[in-house]
Amino acid sequence: MRPMARTVSLNAAAPETLSWRGRNIRTGIFKEPVAERRIAGRYGISGDHVQDRRMHGGEEQAVYAYPSEHYRYWRETYPGLVLNWGAFGENLTTAGLLEQDVHVGDRFRLGESELEVSTLRIPCFKLGRRMGQPGFVRAFLASGRCGWYLRVVCGGEIGPDDRWEQVSSGPGQVSIAELVAMFRDPGFDPARMAAAARVPALPDSWREQLVSRLARMNMDRNPGGRRGPA
Repeated sequence: MRPMARTVSLNAAAPETLSWRGRNIRTGIFKEPVAERRIAGRYGISGDHVQDRRMHGGEEQAVYAYPSEHYRYWRETYPGLVLNWGAFGENLTTAGLLEQDVHVGDRFRLGESELEVSTLRIPCFKLGRRMGQPGFVRAFLASGRCGWYLRVVCGGEIGPDDRWEQVSSGPGQVSIAELVAMFRDPGFDPARMAAAARVPALPDSWREQLVSRLARMNMDRNPGGRRGPA
């Protein structure tokens, strides 16, 4: 972990409506910086609207963090975009941590709270609509600059300028950058995929995907249908 990791901005959103394929859809993607400290609880940040807790919230994806260091890349790639903190829908804009520095199962103390890294972020169409750029979601995934979700282990106040004090490290040391690569590369190292699947902090939905891919890879190596060694 890099020294002096901290929160640059705490961001939250009121519900808004965007138009998509002839429908009006409620969303909490339009997050803005807030000056006051908020409570990090089981299902997210107090006062922050999450419309679809199945996809972008719930206990396993309660808080979303995104590195401030990535903003320069996006501003250079899309010079017409106005990108203020919170533009990617993150609750916490960070400094001093990148995807390769953060591992599934790492725990951090922020203010009065303790948070655990759970998984990467795969955006839906709402991020593309937020940016107003065709193909933005595809570019976001291709860049590997995805940020990470956290679950709230111990709730409490958090706010801007909180230090990210690491409490413990995730077993297997599977970084978020490595997890991104696993889901982008069909030929990724199966031993590392198996290591990721064993990390208790990884949400079951992601674990099931990894286990399924490993099973298919095993079948491909054994076309007669026999299972190889576990």
